[in-house]
Amino acid sequence: MYLTSVGINGVGSGMTRPLLLIYFHGECHFPLSVATLIIAIGPLVSLVGNPIGGYLADRFGAAPSATCGYIAAGLGMGVMGTLSAPWQVMMCMAAVGFGISITTPARDTLLTEIVSPTQLPRYFSLTSLISQLGLGVGALIASVAMGTSPSSVFWIMFAGNCISYLLAAVFTLFVVRATRTESHFPESSKAATRGIATGFSILVQDRWFMRIWIINATAVALVFSQLSSGFPAYITTETTMPACAVSVAYLANTSIGAIMQLPVLKVMNGVSDELRLRTLCLVISAPCLLLLLAGELGGWLGMLVLMIAAAVMAVGENVHAATVPGMVSRAAPAHMRGRYAGALVLAYTVGSLIGPIMASLLLVQQASVHWLIGSSVMCIVCAAIAKAQPKRPASPNGATGA
Repeated sequence: MYLTSVGINGVGSGMTRPLLLIYFHGECHFPLSVATLIIAIGPLVSLVGNPIGGYLADRFGAAPSATCGYIAAGLGMGVMGTLSAPWQVMMCMAAVGFGISITTPARDTLLTEIVSPTQLPRYFSLTSLISQLGLGVGALIASVAMGTSPSSVFWIMFAGNCISYLLAAVFTLFVVRATRTESHFPESSKAATRGIATGFSILVQDRWFMRIWIINATAVALVFSQLSSGFPAYITTETTMPACAVSVAYLANTSIGAIMQLPVLKVMNGVSDELRLRTLCLVISAPCLLLLLAGELGGWLGMLVLMIAAAVMAVGENVHAATVPGMVSRAAPAHMRGRYAGALVLAYTVGSLIGPIMASLLLVQQASVHWLIGSSVMCIVCAAIAKAQPKRPASPNGATGA
Protein backbone atom coordinates (compact mmCIF):
# COMPACT_ATOMS: atom_id res chain seq x y z
CA MET A 1 0.00 0.00 0.00
CA TYR A 2 2.81 2.40 0.88
CA LEU A 3 4.68 1.98 -2.40
CA THR A 4 1.39 2.13 -4.32
CA SER A 5 0.62 5.53 -2.82
CA VAL A 6 4.12 6.73 -3.74
CA GLY A 7 3.71 5.58 -7.36
CA ILE A 8 0.27 7.15 -7.75
CA ASN A 9 1.51 10.42 -6.30
CA GLY A 10 4.50 10.38 -8.66
CA VAL A 11 2.35 9.91 -11.76
CA GLY A 12 0.04 12.76 -10.75
CA SER A 13 2.89 15.13 -9.99
CA GLY A 14 4.60 14.29 -13.28
CA MET A 15 1.41 15.19 -15.15
CA THR A 16 1.43 18.79 -13.92
CA ARG A 17 5.02 19.72 -12.99
CA PRO A 18 6.21 20.32 -16.60
CA LEU A 19 3.09 22.34 -17.44
CA LEU A 20 2.93 24.84 -14.58
CA LEU A 21 5.02 27.60 -16.15
CA ILE A 22 3.36 27.07 -19.53
CA TYR A 23 -0.09 27.30 -17.95
CA PHE A 24 0.57 30.35 -15.78
CA HIS A 25 2.39 32.33 -18.46
CA GLY A 26 0.82 31.07 -21.70
CA GLU A 27 -2.74 30.18 -20.70
CA CYS A 28 -3.41 32.56 -17.80
CA HIS A 29 -1.27 35.33 -19.38
CA PHE A 30 0.52 36.15 -16.13
CA PRO A 31 3.81 38.04 -16.55
CA LEU A 32 6.78 35.69 -16.50
CA SER A 33 7.99 37.16 -13.21
CA VAL A 34 4.59 36.51 -11.59
CA ALA A 35 4.43 32.97 -13.01
CA THR A 36 7.91 32.21 -11.64
CA LEU A 37 6.96 33.64 -8.24
CA ILE A 38 3.84 31.44 -8.11
CA ILE A 39 5.92 28.32 -8.79
CA ALA A 40 8.40 29.38 -6.08
CA ILE A 41 5.59 29.58 -3.49
CA GLY A 42 5.70 25.80 -2.94
CA PRO A 43 9.37 25.58 -1.89
CA LEU A 44 9.04 28.72 0.23
CA VAL A 45 6.04 27.29 2.09
CA SER A 46 8.00 24.08 2.61
CA LEU A 47 10.47 25.94 4.82
CA VAL A 48 7.67 26.03 7.37
CA GLY A 49 5.78 22.90 6.33
CA ASN A 50 8.65 20.39 6.63
CA PRO A 51 9.21 20.93 10.39
CA ILE A 52 5.45 21.04 10.98
CA GLY A 53 5.01 17.76 9.11
CA GLY A 54 7.64 16.11 11.28
CA TYR A 55 6.02 17.41 14.46
CA LEU A 56 2.56 16.23 13.38
CA ALA A 57 3.96 12.76 12.60
CA ASP A 58 5.34 12.51 16.13
CA ARG A 59 2.28 13.99 17.79
CA PHE A 60 -0.63 12.47 15.87
CA GLY A 61 0.94 9.61 13.92
CA ALA A 62 2.73 9.36 10.59
CA ALA A 63 -0.10 7.88 8.51
CA PRO A 64 -2.81 10.40 9.56
CA SER A 65 -0.37 13.29 9.00
CA ALA A 66 0.61 12.04 5.54
CA THR A 67 -3.06 11.53 4.66
CA CYS A 68 -3.96 15.09 5.68
CA GLY A 69 -1.08 16.42 3.60
CA TYR A 70 -2.22 14.50 0.54
CA ILE A 71 -5.77 15.82 0.96
CA ALA A 72 -4.59 19.44 1.31
CA ALA A 73 -2.42 19.13 -1.82
CA GLY A 74 -5.25 17.43 -3.73
CA LEU A 75 -7.79 20.11 -2.90
CA GLY A 76 -5.37 22.87 -3.87
CA MET A 77 -4.57 21.20 -7.18
CA GLY A 78 -8.23 20.39 -7.85
CA VAL A 79 -9.32 24.02 -8.02
CA MET A 80 -6.17 25.29 -9.75
CA GLY A 81 -7.63 25.19 -13.24
CA THR A 82 -10.77 27.12 -12.27
CA LEU A 83 -9.01 30.27 -11.01
CA SER A 84 -7.79 33.29 -12.96
CA ALA A 85 -6.46 35.89 -10.49
CA PRO A 86 -2.77 35.61 -9.54
CA TRP A 87 -3.45 35.86 -5.80
CA GLN A 88 -5.97 33.01 -6.03
CA VAL A 89 -3.49 30.78 -7.87
CA MET A 90 -0.82 31.68 -5.30
CA MET A 91 -3.11 30.51 -2.51
CA CYS A 92 -3.68 27.21 -4.33
CA MET A 93 0.04 26.69 -4.88
CA ALA A 94 0.63 27.47 -1.20
CA ALA A 95 -1.92 24.80 -0.25
CA VAL A 96 -0.30 22.28 -2.59
CA GLY A 97 3.19 23.11 -1.36
CA PHE A 98 2.16 22.99 2.30
CA GLY A 99 0.40 19.67 1.83
CA ILE A 100 3.39 18.11 0.10
CA SER A 101 5.80 19.52 2.69
CA ILE A 102 3.75 17.88 5.47
CA THR A 103 3.37 14.59 3.61
CA THR A 104 7.04 14.03 2.80
CA PRO A 105 8.48 13.78 6.35
CA ALA A 106 5.34 12.01 7.58
CA ARG A 107 5.67 9.47 4.78
CA ASP A 108 9.33 8.86 5.61
CA THR A 109 8.39 8.39 9.28
CA LEU A 110 5.62 5.99 8.29
CA LEU A 111 8.16 3.84 6.49
CA THR A 112 10.15 3.44 9.71
CA GLU A 113 6.98 2.18 11.42
CA ILE A 114 6.15 -0.54 8.92
CA VAL A 115 9.62 -1.72 7.85
CA SER A 116 12.34 -3.30 9.98
CA PRO A 117 15.42 -1.09 10.52
CA THR A 118 17.66 -3.39 8.49
CA GLN A 119 15.32 -3.07 5.47
CA LEU A 120 15.06 0.73 5.55
CA PRO A 121 17.82 1.40 2.97
CA ARG A 122 16.13 -1.01 0.55
CA TYR A 123 12.70 0.55 0.92
CA PHE A 124 13.95 4.13 0.76
CA SER A 125 15.69 3.18 -2.49
CA LEU A 126 12.51 1.57 -3.81
CA THR A 127 10.55 4.67 -2.80
CA SER A 128 12.95 6.85 -4.78
CA LEU A 129 12.83 4.52 -7.78
CA ILE A 130 9.04 4.25 -7.88
CA SER A 131 8.65 8.00 -7.40
CA GLN A 132 11.01 8.76 -10.30
CA LEU A 133 9.28 6.21 -12.54
CA GLY A 134 5.93 7.73 -11.64
CA LEU A 135 7.18 11.23 -12.49
CA GLY A 136 8.43 9.92 -15.84
CA VAL A 137 5.12 8.24 -16.66
CA GLY A 138 3.20 11.37 -15.67
CA ALA A 139 5.44 13.61 -17.79
CA LEU A 140 4.93 11.26 -20.76
CA ILE A 141 1.16 11.45 -20.30
CA ALA A 142 1.35 15.24 -20.18
CA SER A 143 3.45 15.48 -23.33
CA VAL A 144 1.09 13.19 -25.26
CA ALA A 145 -1.95 15.12 -24.02
CA MET A 146 -0.40 18.45 -25.03
CA GLY A 147 -0.04 17.14 -28.57
CA THR A 148 -3.69 16.06 -28.84
CA SER A 149 -5.87 18.68 -27.12
CA PRO A 150 -3.76 21.58 -25.79
CA SER A 151 -6.79 23.80 -25.15
CA SER A 152 -8.29 21.54 -22.51
CA VAL A 153 -5.29 19.56 -21.36
CA PHE A 154 -4.47 21.81 -18.42
CA TRP A 155 -7.60 21.30 -16.39
CA ILE A 156 -7.53 17.57 -17.22
CA MET A 157 -3.96 17.30 -15.89
CA PHE A 158 -4.86 19.31 -12.77
CA ALA A 159 -7.86 17.07 -12.16
CA GLY A 160 -5.73 13.99 -12.69
CA ASN A 161 -3.15 15.22 -10.18
CA CYS A 162 -5.92 15.99 -7.69
CA ILE A 163 -7.28 12.46 -8.04
CA SER A 164 -3.77 11.02 -7.60
CA TYR A 165 -3.32 12.87 -4.31
CA LEU A 166 -6.69 11.70 -3.01
CA LEU A 167 -6.01 8.11 -4.08
CA ALA A 168 -2.63 8.26 -2.34
CA ALA A 169 -4.44 9.45 0.78
CA VAL A 170 -6.82 6.49 0.59
CA PHE A 171 -3.98 3.99 0.20
CA THR A 172 -2.14 5.62 3.09
CA LEU A 173 -5.22 5.13 5.28
CA PHE A 174 -4.96 1.40 4.60
CA VAL A 175 -1.41 1.54 5.97
CA VAL A 176 -2.86 2.85 9.25
CA ARG A 177 -4.50 -0.53 9.87
CA ALA A 178 -1.16 -2.28 9.33
CA THR A 179 0.64 0.00 11.77
CA ARG A 180 -2.02 -0.67 14.42
CA THR A 181 -1.49 -4.41 14.28
CA GLU A 182 2.21 -4.67 13.50
CA SER A 183 4.91 -2.09 14.17
CA HIS A 184 8.65 -2.51 14.30
CA PHE A 185 8.80 0.41 16.74
CA PRO A 186 5.93 -0.52 19.05
CA GLU A 187 6.15 2.24 21.62
CA SER A 188 3.40 4.78 21.06
CA SER A 189 4.12 8.46 20.52
CA LYS A 190 2.55 9.50 23.83
CA ALA A 191 4.35 6.82 25.81
CA ALA A 192 7.66 7.58 24.16
CA THR A 193 7.43 11.33 24.78
CA ARG A 194 6.27 11.12 28.39
CA GLY A 195 8.82 12.96 30.50
CA ILE A 196 11.21 13.56 27.58
CA ALA A 197 12.09 16.96 26.10
CA THR A 198 10.80 17.05 22.53
CA GLY A 199 11.68 20.55 21.26
CA PHE A 200 13.42 21.10 17.95
CA SER A 201 16.34 22.48 19.96
CA ILE A 202 17.35 18.84 20.51
CA LEU A 203 18.02 18.56 16.78
CA VAL A 204 20.37 21.54 16.84
CA GLN A 205 22.21 20.06 19.83
CA ASP A 206 22.68 16.75 18.02
CA ARG A 207 26.10 17.36 16.47
CA TRP A 208 26.06 14.20 14.38
CA PHE A 209 22.69 15.03 12.86
CA MET A 210 23.70 18.62 12.14
CA ARG A 211 26.77 17.28 10.35
CA ILE A 212 24.51 15.05 8.22
CA TRP A 213 22.15 17.99 7.67
CA ILE A 214 24.98 20.16 6.36
CA ILE A 215 26.26 17.38 4.09
CA ASN A 216 22.75 16.79 2.75
CA ALA A 217 22.03 20.46 2.10
CA THR A 218 25.44 20.87 0.44
CA ALA A 219 24.86 17.88 -1.87
CA VAL A 220 21.47 19.24 -2.94
CA ALA A 221 22.62 22.85 -3.34
CA LEU A 222 25.87 22.18 -5.22
CA VAL A 223 24.96 19.12 -7.29
CA PHE A 224 21.45 17.64 -7.28
CA SER A 225 19.54 20.93 -7.76
CA GLN A 226 21.89 22.09 -10.52
CA LEU A 227 20.67 19.60 -13.12
CA SER A 228 17.58 21.78 -13.65
CA SER A 229 19.17 25.19 -12.98
CA GLY A 230 22.89 25.93 -13.10
CA PHE A 231 23.98 23.15 -15.45
CA PRO A 232 21.53 24.06 -18.28
CA ALA A 233 22.43 27.75 -17.93
CA TYR A 234 26.14 26.95 -18.17
CA ILE A 235 25.65 24.58 -21.12
CA THR A 236 23.58 27.04 -23.17
CA THR A 237 25.56 30.22 -22.45
CA GLU A 238 29.20 29.21 -22.02
CA THR A 239 29.75 26.10 -24.18
CA THR A 240 29.54 25.13 -27.84
CA MET A 241 27.61 21.93 -27.23
CA PRO A 242 24.53 21.26 -29.42
CA ALA A 243 21.16 22.67 -28.37
CA CYS A 244 19.90 19.18 -27.54
CA ALA A 245 22.62 18.69 -24.90
CA VAL A 246 20.39 19.68 -21.98
CA SER A 247 17.60 17.25 -22.86
CA VAL A 248 20.14 14.49 -23.52
CA ALA A 249 21.63 15.09 -20.07
CA TYR A 250 18.16 14.79 -18.52
CA LEU A 251 17.58 11.54 -20.39
CA ALA A 252 20.92 10.11 -19.26
CA ASN A 253 20.26 11.09 -15.66
CA THR A 254 16.75 9.66 -15.41
CA SER A 255 17.46 6.45 -17.32
CA ILE A 256 20.69 5.63 -15.47
CA GLY A 257 19.01 6.53 -12.18
CA ALA A 258 16.24 4.03 -12.82
CA ILE A 259 18.58 1.31 -14.10
CA MET A 260 21.20 1.61 -11.37
CA GLN A 261 18.99 2.07 -8.27
CA LEU A 262 18.78 -1.62 -7.33
CA PRO A 263 22.37 -2.52 -8.38
CA VAL A 264 23.71 0.35 -6.28
CA LEU A 265 21.60 -0.84 -3.35
CA LYS A 266 23.04 -4.33 -3.74
CA VAL A 267 26.61 -3.02 -3.80
CA MET A 268 25.95 -0.87 -0.73
CA ASN A 269 24.48 -3.80 1.21
CA GLY A 270 26.74 -4.55 4.16
CA VAL A 271 28.81 -1.37 3.72
CA SER A 272 29.18 0.76 6.84
CA ASP A 273 27.23 4.02 7.10
CA GLU A 274 30.42 6.08 7.28
CA LEU A 275 31.81 4.53 4.09
CA ARG A 276 28.45 5.04 2.37
CA LEU A 277 28.48 8.72 3.28
CA ARG A 278 32.02 9.21 2.07
CA THR A 279 31.28 7.33 -1.14
CA LEU A 280 28.28 9.58 -1.72
CA CYS A 281 30.32 12.76 -1.28
CA LEU A 282 33.15 11.55 -3.51
CA VAL A 283 30.78 10.40 -6.26
CA ILE A 284 28.95 13.73 -6.40
CA SER A 285 32.24 15.64 -6.50
CA ALA A 286 32.81 14.30 -10.03
CA PRO A 287 29.86 15.75 -12.07
CA CYS A 288 30.97 19.37 -11.64
CA LEU A 289 34.49 18.59 -12.89
CA LEU A 290 33.10 16.52 -15.75
CA LEU A 291 30.78 19.39 -16.70
CA LEU A 292 33.77 21.75 -16.75
CA LEU A 293 35.62 19.30 -19.00
CA ALA A 294 32.56 19.00 -21.26
CA GLY A 295 32.43 22.76 -21.60
CA GLU A 296 36.12 22.93 -22.53
CA LEU A 297 35.73 20.20 -25.14
CA GLY A 298 32.48 21.49 -26.61
CA GLY A 299 30.64 20.00 -29.56
CA TRP A 300 29.51 16.39 -29.67
CA LEU A 301 32.51 15.16 -27.68
CA GLY A 302 31.60 17.57 -24.92
CA MET A 303 28.03 16.28 -24.99
CA LEU A 304 29.33 12.73 -24.50
CA VAL A 305 31.24 13.84 -21.40
CA LEU A 306 28.11 15.70 -20.27
CA MET A 307 26.12 12.46 -20.49
CA ILE A 308 28.73 10.76 -18.31
CA ALA A 309 28.43 13.62 -15.79
CA ALA A 310 24.65 13.24 -15.68
CA ALA A 311 24.99 9.46 -15.28
CA VAL A 312 27.47 9.86 -12.39
CA MET A 313 25.06 12.30 -10.75
CA ALA A 314 22.30 9.70 -11.07
CA VAL A 315 24.50 7.12 -9.32
CA GLY A 316 25.11 9.69 -6.58
CA GLU A 317 21.36 10.11 -6.18
CA ASN A 318 21.04 6.32 -5.91
CA VAL A 319 23.72 6.18 -3.20
CA HIS A 320 22.00 9.03 -1.38
CA ALA A 321 18.63 7.27 -1.40
CA ALA A 322 20.23 4.08 -0.09
CA THR A 323 22.14 5.88 2.67
CA VAL A 324 20.93 9.13 4.22
CA PRO A 325 17.17 8.70 4.93
CA GLY A 326 17.50 5.22 6.41
CA MET A 327 20.56 6.14 8.45
CA VAL A 328 18.82 9.14 10.01
CA SER A 329 15.64 7.14 10.68
CA ARG A 330 17.60 4.42 12.48
CA ALA A 331 19.62 6.93 14.50
CA ALA A 332 16.74 9.19 15.56
CA PRO A 333 15.28 8.72 19.06
CA ALA A 334 12.00 6.81 18.85
CA HIS A 335 9.90 9.72 20.10
CA MET A 336 11.40 12.18 17.56
CA ARG A 337 11.61 10.24 14.30
CA GLY A 338 9.10 12.56 12.67
CA ARG A 339 10.99 15.70 13.62
CA TYR A 340 14.28 14.24 12.45
CA ALA A 341 12.63 13.34 9.14
CA GLY A 342 11.14 16.83 8.85
CA ALA A 343 14.50 18.47 9.51
CA LEU A 344 16.21 16.21 6.96
CA VAL A 345 13.63 17.06 4.30
CA LEU A 346 14.16 20.73 5.20
CA ALA A 347 17.80 20.29 4.12
CA TYR A 348 16.51 19.31 0.66
CA THR A 349 14.30 22.40 0.58
CA VAL A 350 17.04 24.78 1.69
CA GLY A 351 19.53 23.31 -0.77
CA SER A 352 17.01 23.49 -3.61
CA LEU A 353 16.44 27.18 -2.90
CA ILE A 354 20.05 28.23 -2.32
CA GLY A 355 21.66 26.21 -5.12
CA PRO A 356 20.02 27.84 -8.18
CA ILE A 357 20.41 31.36 -6.72
CA MET A 358 24.10 30.80 -5.99
CA ALA A 359 24.75 29.33 -9.44
CA SER A 360 22.97 32.16 -11.26
CA LEU A 361 24.91 34.82 -9.33
CA LEU A 362 28.26 33.19 -10.10
CA LEU A 363 27.37 32.69 -13.77
CA VAL A 364 26.42 36.36 -14.07
CA GLN A 365 29.82 37.25 -12.60
CA GLN A 366 31.44 34.93 -15.20
CA ALA A 367 32.87 32.81 -12.39
CA SER A 368 31.73 29.44 -13.74
CA VAL A 369 35.16 27.83 -13.34
CA HIS A 370 35.36 28.92 -9.70
CA TRP A 371 31.77 27.70 -9.16
CA LEU A 372 32.33 24.22 -10.58
CA ILE A 373 35.75 23.63 -9.02
CA GLY A 374 34.57 25.08 -5.70
CA SER A 375 31.52 22.81 -5.69
CA SER A 376 33.67 19.76 -6.28
CA VAL A 377 36.08 20.76 -3.49
CA MET A 378 33.19 21.30 -1.06
CA CYS A 379 31.90 17.79 -1.76
CA ILE A 380 35.36 16.39 -1.01
CA VAL A 381 35.40 18.36 2.25
CA CYS A 382 32.04 16.80 3.12
CA ALA A 383 33.57 13.36 2.53
CA ALA A 384 36.30 14.23 5.02
CA ILE A 385 33.86 15.23 7.78
CA ALA A 386 31.38 12.38 7.22
CA LYS A 387 30.95 10.12 10.24
CA ALA A 388 28.66 7.27 11.24
CA GLN A 389 26.13 7.95 13.98
CA PRO A 390 27.35 7.44 17.55
CA LYS A 391 25.62 4.99 19.85
CA ARG A 392 22.80 6.67 21.70
CA PRO A 393 21.94 6.06 25.34
CA ALA A 394 18.79 4.11 26.05
CA SER A 395 15.65 6.21 26.51
CA PRO A 396 13.62 5.96 29.76
CA ASN A 397 11.28 3.36 28.27
CA GLY A 398 14.16 1.15 27.25
CA ALA A 399 14.23 2.01 23.58
CA THR A 400 17.32 3.23 21.84
CA GLY A 401 17.61 5.65 19.01
CA ALA A 402 20.03 3.60 16.97
